[in-house]
Amino acid sequence: MKYRLLALRALLGGAASCLAIVSSATLFVSSCASGETEIKEKAIATDASLGDVGNGDGALLSDGNGQDIQTTVVDSDGDGHCAPGTVDPRCLSDKDCDDNDDKRHPGAVETCADIGIDNDCDGDDQEVDADGDEKDDRGETCSTSLPGICQAGKTGCEANQLSCLSDYRLGQISETCNGEDDDCNGKTDDGQLCSNGNSCQGLSGCQCNGQAACIGSTSCCPSGCADTETSTENCGGCGVGCGASETCGAGKCECGTTIGSVGGGTACPTGTHCDGTSCVLDCTTKGNQATTALAASSGGGFGDKGPSAMIDGALQSSCGFHWITATSTPADSWIELSWSNAVRINQIEIDTAPEAGACSMSSGRTLAGGTLQYHDGSKWVAIDTISNKLDDWTAAFPTLETRRLRIYGAHASNKGHFDSNPMIFEWKVYCR
Repeated sequence: MKYRLLALRALLGGAASCLAIVSSATLFVSSCASGETEIKEKAIATDASLGDVGNGDGALLSDGNGQDIQTTVVDSDGDGHCAPGTVDPRCLSDKDCDDNDDKRHPGAVETCADIGIDNDCDGDDQEVDADGDEKDDRGETCSTSLPGICQAGKTGCEANQLSCLSDYRLGQISETCNGEDDDCNGKTDDGQLCSNGNSCQGLSGCQCNGQAACIGSTSCCPSGCADTETSTENCGGCGVGCGASETCGAGKCECGTTIGSVGGGTACPTGTHCDGTSCVLDCTTKGNQATTALAASSGGGFGDKGPSAMIDGALQSSCGFHWITATSTPADSWIELSWSNAVRINQIEIDTAPEAGACSMSSGRTLAGGTLQYHDGSKWVAIDTISNKLDDWTAAFPTLETRRLRIYGAHASNKGHFDSNPMIFEWKVYCR
């Protein structure tokens, strides 16, 4: 049987002092009046709430002579613990630090949600002690459900709950390509971990199509590592090709001074192409375009020897030709072709009489040259000047678009007998 010893100072039959020993069933009262010692015994009853301890008549305490003793009990929250300084046999302790909160008293549970509140009244409001062993539950070694390096951990508070937290917290370590869950998010090698277009292959690290990873200015393309700074097939990005005769510099396609954008593809705009030094018009029509033109000249042959004989498709072997009035000195003689719609051209061929003569004609009737011109819509523009030709000749130039083409200052060779009135068997015009 447990006893609680309580020193009570009360009035017993006068102004005497007494010492009461209270058990769960019996009260012993020692009266100290007039030098006499008297011990009396009286059975008492304790109600369930510990609100009354007395002789059964509702009083708190009896002195053994039928007189009730009234005491003051401070346990407002009913948790069995009384406010500091309270002396009462019914108090488990007088260490209750908040007698208005039944969750705060000696021995109370300290949880993660209660950090900042001293539940067990020991003066420490930062501890977590859910098992009541008077030791902080945090920092104990534990094992998480995460794999690899994230498995080992220690207990700690998370979302107001005591949990096993990995020693490598979420996001503490950046994810790398190594077959591990480095950032402890439950996923292995997740995210964009490899650069230069390489892909993560777990323990094998970053690779390009199963081969060594591309580094520096190279990128992993379907064909393998390519230098996207200079590759004309992967200029500025995989599969970004430059046009014919274009180069690639700093990831941009280039044609002479025409430079595209990084990864933008061909430098020359649509409808043009690079001739190695500049962007020129694309050819839209193949074949001899002179046959669709209207021929004219400054004067000379007529009838079957008129200007149309220059574009009838019959070559020197047929002896069909047009001749123009001109000397061997360049002047104002000319031959011209015109089209109803603009054509793109970049080359002409002249089938003329050789310096030695042809078709029973005297020598020196070769079309030796002149200034090749095209009309831009408002004026004639020189393309090239040709001279000293002694037989058939060709002139090539950047592709241009026009409706009129001529050879101005047409003149004959000065190497033969006649040296005038040059003959043109056929004038051909191409875009190649």
